[in-house]
Amino acid sequence: MVYEDINGTNTITGDDRQFLGNALPKFYGGITNNLSYKGFDLNIFFQYSYGNDIYNLGAEGTGGYASLGGVVSASSPATNILRDVYENRWTPSNMDSKFPRAVGGPRGTYNTQRSSRFLEDGSYLRLKNITLGYTLPKSVLSKLHLSNVRVYATGYNVLTFTKYSGFDPEVSSDFTVANTGVDQGSIPQFKTYTFGINIGL
Repeated sequence: MVYEDINGTNTITGDDRQFLGNALPKFYGGITNNLSYKGFDLNIFFQYSYGNDIYNLGAEGTGGYASLGGVVSASSPATNILRDVYENRWTPSNMDSKFPRAVGGPRGTYNTQRSSRFLEDGSYLRLKNITLGYTLPKSVLSKLHLSNVRVYATGYNVLTFTKYSGFDPEVSSDFTVANTGVDQGSIPQFKTYTFGINIGL
């Protein structure tokens, strides 16, 4: 990690801060397809977002050594770090590491100063909904004395294509200006499947 000396004073201070990334996507939207063949029907809905950035606060917590080796304060207890970070951190014998050296105690907070290290591309394409159904033909319905029978299966959040390393690129936020586009470790959206039958008398 090398912090940029913006004002050229050879000292890194708060004056060297700069704006990085953009929480707002360049464009976003969805694509829906409805297909049918004989008694089968298929509905597919993709949603996408492109050009937004996400600050991965979870990665900062598990990869920044913020509280390594002890309690920094009552509001910042000791935390665990990822095995990859621990095993591949900078050491005198591993000077090409992308992870900084482990620093314990309050000094470890230097490794978690807000920077581009945990800023990631939040673009994604997600298969949000897909439903496959089958409606019985009228010849069968007449024998059953029913007007309609349709069986179906639906999947939600089935596939997600993204380079974002967090749990879910569709992160939630408390909608304050300071936290827009910040992944605070929210529970990701569940992948669920439902099966059902519609019967018309």
